[in-house]
Amino acid sequence: MRHENIYFLGEQENDLLMPNGCCDVLSVLSEQQIVLWKYDIATKRYLFPNDYFHILGLDKEGISFTSIEEAYRFLYPDDLENYKTTFNELLDSGIGKRTVSYRYLGKDGHTLWFEDHLCIYNDNSSDSGLGLKAYTVNVTSEREKEKKIKHLAAYSNRIIEALPDFVFIIDRTFRFVDVLVSEHSVLLHPLEYIKGLDGHEIFSPAVCELYIETIKKCLADSKKREIEYYLDVKGQRYYFQARVAPFGDDTVLALIRDIGSRVRHSKELIEAKRRAEESDKMKSYFLANMSHEIRTPLNAIVGFSELISLTEDEAERNEYLGVIRQNSDLLVGLVNDILDLSRIESGNTIMNFEEVNLTDLIMDVGKMHQLKVPPSIEFSVVKLDRDIFVTTDRNRLIQVLSNLLSNAIKNTTKGSISLGIRIMKECVELFVSDTGSGIPKDKLSLIFNRFEKLNDSIQGTGLGLYICKSLVDRLGGKIEVSSELGKGSTFSVFLHQQVSIPTSLKREKKIILAVEDSPEDFHLLNDYLNHEYSVLFGDDEETILHKFMCDHPDLVLVNMKLEKVSSVNIIECIRKISASVPVIAVTEHIHYTDQQRAFQAGCNEVVSKSYSFSRLKETIDSFLKDG
Repeated sequence: MRHENIYFLGEQENDLLMPNGCCDVLSVLSEQQIVLWKYDIATKRYLFPNDYFHILGLDKEGISFTSIEEAYRFLYPDDLENYKTTFNELLDSGIGKRTVSYRYLGKDGHTLWFEDHLCIYNDNSSDSGLGLKAYTVNVTSEREKEKKIKHLAAYSNRIIEALPDFVFIIDRTFRFVDVLVSEHSVLLHPLEYIKGLDGHEIFSPAVCELYIETIKKCLADSKKREIEYYLDVKGQRYYFQARVAPFGDDTVLALIRDIGSRVRHSKELIEAKRRAEESDKMKSYFLANMSHEIRTPLNAIVGFSELISLTEDEAERNEYLGVIRQNSDLLVGLVNDILDLSRIESGNTIMNFEEVNLTDLIMDVGKMHQLKVPPSIEFSVVKLDRDIFVTTDRNRLIQVLSNLLSNAIKNTTKGSISLGIRIMKECVELFVSDTGSGIPKDKLSLIFNRFEKLNDSIQGTGLGLYICKSLVDRLGGKIEVSSELGKGSTFSVFLHQQVSIPTSLKREKKIILAVEDSPEDFHLLNDYLNHEYSVLFGDDEETILHKFMCDHPDLVLVNMKLEKVSSVNIIECIRKISASVPVIAVTEHIHYTDQQRAFQAGCNEVVSKSYSFSRLKETIDSFLKDG
């Protein structure tokens, strides 16, 4: 072995490291596993105390060396280059200090951590005029503690990440001391804003009183409690449950859970129960009404069929056949109404949207009903001298107009009936006017309800106008009536006119239709996006479908928590009109159920609120850029 570069000092020679024989200081340092040593810059010799290995605990790990090259073989491979570089840089810099950390590998692969604190100073007794003294500290226990702390922190973070809840630490005055939340979770307020915040600034007085009373009870008897409350933010209401437990002498830990889905489901169950009860009543009424309506034409068909077999008079036979034919038509109409009602109530009505020429359509409907109008009534079709196109379901629209014409024929004994089309400012009006009995003012608001009949003497189920309104709603239009008792009625169907955009004409900006409840949220969205996109606003079904069919947006943003209408219904209606327009759902939080509902309805992507506008724009750009 070579001994030229490491020299172990005897007890008398330790004064080279600490003059004046400060044995007490050396003893204290050794207790802390700290060893002083020296490097002779002129001779390039290391001067170590003879108990160097024992004090630092190296001997227990079988680490011993008599040359620096031998010492390097025990050094952790990843630390060797860093140690050499730090030491040489200090030598090259002259007077100065450096600290370097490194590891030794002991028996069985056990790792020991050390820190060398190096210092170069002026030394007149040295040939080089400089001296280097250092001390080595065994920091293994500190590093192992740090490792355990990091492990515990990572363990705690994984627990917090897995929790669907927020953890608040609150003092007895209802001030938020700290907030523990997953980095992927979305809070209603910024995290920095909540920490240190007085709860009275964001909660209503009633909720504050509930929290303070609960905190006092928890601190008094050391028992946990649960409370439920709501929070209104930007016009929207959010529901939460808090599990409050003592956390210290003056603080509690509150586990906050979003129970909005549960509250909504409870409301939906209550509403479903109400509808079920109403449906049960309607079913009883429906069966009673249908039994009468169906029995009447059936009795006529059966009775007059028997009379035909008993008479030989040709005129009577023709008369009886006319009655049978009339009642058969009535019975077929009743069955069709019942089937249509069933499809509408179950949501299974299939709509096939296409470009339809309304000018041709009303002429066809007029020809179909021309022969059904009695000779005593003047029938006319008011058409335009040009073609008018809309995107709609041709067969369903014919069904609606046919139903309105049939009602007009039933309720008109003299005068006229007209079917026509008019161009309005933003839409097309299809109308059926008659000079019949008219409708009392107090009944106008009821005529589109189920089973509503104005004249019990006229056969029918009272379902026709209800079916008409349901179908027109699904077509994205609206139906209205104006009437005067004894003078007649006019039923109008308003549809949004098709605006054709030549493929050769590029829009200056692509259009986004934002379906939101809150105008404030729309304005924020518009301010951020209007530099690159045109943003339209819709908050009710009629407006949304109108703008979708008239303005042909390139993308639709739908808030999944709409109050006025069903978000799922809106998405399904859009998908029936177009399967290609991208639809992005916006949810309050990324819950699995919300995502599932959105994707099942036909969405392309889901983004959670409170979203960063940059994240939302990236999602929008991914669908619209270079598209």
